[in-house]
Amino acid sequence: MGAESWLEKVGESVERDATPRCGWGRYHLANMQPKNTAAPTLAMLLFCGLAHAQSVEAIWSNNCLKCHGENGGGGSAPTLLDDTYTWGGSNLELYNSVKDGHPDDGMEEFGSTLKPSEIWSLVVHIREEQAKANRKRTGSPKANKQGQFTSQHHAYVVQTVAEEALNVPWSVDFVPAKPGTRTGLAAGAMLITNRPGTIVVMSSALPGAKKLGEIKGLPTVRNDGQGGLMDVALHPDFTSNGWIYLSFSD
Repeated sequence: MGAESWLEKVGESVERDATPRCGWGRYHLANMQPKNTAAPTLAMLLFCGLAHAQSVEAIWSNNCLKCHGENGGGGSAPTLLDDTYTWGGSNLELYNSVKDGHPDDGMEEFGSTLKPSEIWSLVVHIREEQAKANRKRTGSPKANKQGQFTSQHHAYVVQTVAEEALNVPWSVDFVPAKPGTRTGLAAGAMLITNRPGTIVVMSSALPGAKKLGEIKGLPTVRNDGQGGLMDVALHPDFTSNGWIYLSFSD
């Protein structure tokens, strides 16, 4: 078998009643390992296809921009970037405001035209824009002379662990200190998903870690908008069975 044929699909279950296409697939990866290793690994791959899903930016532009402005800063409707809310500022209250509207105050409802998942994506978008605006107002955190940052609960130091071969890194997981014999991965190694569809293997999660390679035999993902290769998680009994779990869009 060549490298392109390493992935052997052995089962699939797909929910088909609506787009986006979501479900799970069970796969056997004959050589899902960095180069120069040969131990087999199994994986459960979770996927959600986004072939017809609108991006949240498009949803905002088509439905919200005309009143709330490009970044939520306000226009004919009030700003969404401060802590002043007419109908409540919790996530659920924002969701209900978008879904049901407030017709007596000139806000139309969108529950009849947007899916619940699209309305929730607008809530997340609002929170992201609020965080950007707050960072502009307050600036970035500053370290003290010892290089420590201080939060409400902890003092901490920011250290660079990995820079090499990263492209929109999304999720990490760590190989146990005693990885067993089936995995072919170094003890303490760190797995990093890149959203375009690769998994980088770093020698550790400590400063100075070296890139050991990339996982081979991964499925093709749909890297578009917020879709792509997302989470990675090792099975609780990874040291014995070599299973990992991935979520991705196809």
